[in-house]
Amino acid sequence: MLALIDADVLLYQLGSLSNDEGHPLAWNLVTKRVDERIYDIMTGAGCDDYKLFLTGSNNFRIHEATILPYKGHRKQEKPYWHKDIKKYFMEGDKYKDKVDFSEDYEADDALSIELRNDVAFLETIWNEDRLCEYGSWESYYEYYAMCVLCTIDKDLDMCPGKHAKWG
Repeated sequence: MLALIDADVLLYQLGSLSNDEGHPLAWNLVTKRVDERIYDIMTGAGCDDYKLFLTGSNNFRIHEATILPYKGHRKQEKPYWHKDIKKYFMEGDKYKDKVDFSEDYEADDALSIELRNDVAFLETIWNEDRLCEYGSWESYYEYYAMCVLCTIDKDLDMCPGKHAKWG
């Protein structure tokens, strides 16, 4: 099963890793924590593979927001290691083939589309004969789902499909 991981969240969570004095952790410790977190998310969701989803800089919502700036309430400063972790995902040998980089929309959009595609595919092969075997569509989907959306972003809770959250 494939873990669809919201890597935008990881950039913020892990980008601000610091020691007891509040100084940023050394880069080698950051990459170790990044690797561990991805593994923990994937296995915690019951998956054996993963795909990371990142948002690009050209988000259509920025241009659509005309009354207030899109996400204007958020502080502009990114965590210390934010840019480096993003580069580690996109260019490092370990992750570059595992990244879905959404240039014109958010990673949230790509995650929800990918999850919806999983549900839609299974809906195409669902028929009432399977009801006797599985008892319900939900049981059938739980058994045959091919991916799990992994995020702590509550905005994605509305997406149909399997979900997993991390701490």
